[in-house]
Amino acid sequence: MNEDYRLTPGRRIAENIAIAGLIVLAVCAVIAAVFHFAGMEIFMYGPLEINHTIQIVLAIILIIISWRVYLRHRWAWIASLVILIAGMILDFMAIKHPLHIVLLVAEAAAFVVLLVCHKDFCRSASRGSVRKLSAQEKDKVRRLVCKYGQNPGSYLTLEEDKSIYFGQKVEGVIPYGIVGDVMVVNGDPICAPENFEKLLTEFHQFCDKNIYSCVFLSITDAFLPIYKKMGYGTVKCGEEPQFDVQGYSLKGGKAAKVRAEYNHAVKAGVTVLEYAPTKQKDPAIEAEFDRITNEWLDGKKSGELVFTLGNVGFDAPMDKRYFYALNEAGKLVGFVVYVPFGGMTGYMADVTRRSKDAPRGVMEMINVTAIEKFREEGIAWLSMGLAPLAHMDEGEDKDELASKLLGYVYEHLNGFYGFKDLFRAKEKYNPTVWKPGYFAFDPKVITPDIAYAVVAIQNPRGVMDYLKGFFHSHKKMPELKPEQKKELQKKQENMSANKEEES
Repeated sequence: MNEDYRLTPGRRIAENIAIAGLIVLAVCAVIAAVFHFAGMEIFMYGPLEINHTIQIVLAIILIIISWRVYLRHRWAWIASLVILIAGMILDFMAIKHPLHIVLLVAEAAAFVVLLVCHKDFCRSASRGSVRKLSAQEKDKVRRLVCKYGQNPGSYLTLEEDKSIYFGQKVEGVIPYGIVGDVMVVNGDPICAPENFEKLLTEFHQFCDKNIYSCVFLSITDAFLPIYKKMGYGTVKCGEEPQFDVQGYSLKGGKAAKVRAEYNHAVKAGVTVLEYAPTKQKDPAIEAEFDRITNEWLDGKKSGELVFTLGNVGFDAPMDKRYFYALNEAGKLVGFVVYVPFGGMTGYMADVTRRSKDAPRGVMEMINVTAIEKFREEGIAWLSMGLAPLAHMDEGEDKDELASKLLGYVYEHLNGFYGFKDLFRAKEKYNPTVWKPGYFAFDPKVITPDIAYAVVAIQNPRGVMDYLKGFFHSHKKMPELKPEQKKELQKKQENMSANKEEES
């Protein structure tokens, strides 16, 4: 995206008038075909005699094209020019009728407007596909992310499932994906703080020009006033636990659970190491990471979430940090992948997974060991990632309707996603601070297509995968024997301890 996407109000009005003319033409075609008005048929098709069924088909096609032209699709723009040329030829052939003179002039005017404004019709049918960045572009994105990525999820901009908007007037990038007519952005725009409003304005104009709705996921409160100033609706979506690495300690009652789990892992003979693939690759270790990932996926109720979460990324590790745990026998039983944020002054636990046979306390031991390592390196903050719908009754932006909806999700879909277990898994570490996360969206009300886009973009298997997981999680269980109940309880405790993987 290397154009200047400014769109003047006058040009937008002229374009919409031309498109409205196409829609009127389509409506007239439908009326002529359905009600067999001879006069209107002559008005529409001139000397041509066309079967009524074909007229209806052509009218429907014209309506679809008109709507897609309004949405600024390139293919529809081309089709509309062809239709207007054909219409002008037919009207010229029937020029004796006064109405055809009026129609000919109107079609010519619409043709000129659409032709002059050709740069505004830039959307393509494959716009949702992700273009692979060149090495130079990726280096630029990485540099900006590492320098200005204040949002803990900023580093996910470098994942292959993102398209990138590059700022034209200021240096900055915005990671996005497209679902239908909705632009979905992961986190905040990435640029120098003083350029944030300019970059957001530029991107907003691009979306407006191309008739995209827009939603920003998991933004921080750092630039919340600017989103509101520009007319975005906002709503709290959860909170993120962050830790002061230099002052963090397992001492005290609030960290008792983590301390107990950590000590259990130590007694079980667990050791934690860091793997540095950028220094020396070890195929055996990477194969073990893959084994645990596959085992983890087999136990999920739905497909692996993407877009708002990263992947292990051994093909391009760059600045990621890999900590893994070995059991007493030397078998790899868990790992955590950390990504940097805050100008490389912090790390976020992004990918967190453990094997089914991992001893209790493995994940706690990995995180505590990583904190100790980061402390030695002078790192300031560690983030555990957003806990969706956590502390929704606190802070600003308590939109009544959205809050009720999210509250219902928190209470009634917990069995599927495990919001409460995930919150408890993060809370037990006794965070230094809980940072609120928000959604920002335009239009100012969350529409059904925005809600669908937020869900769909995070699961490659589609919305049906969520529904299957939901019904699977609500299946009625048969009556269990006492020993079976104990076994089930043990499994549930194990799952609860492992819920941070679902973040």
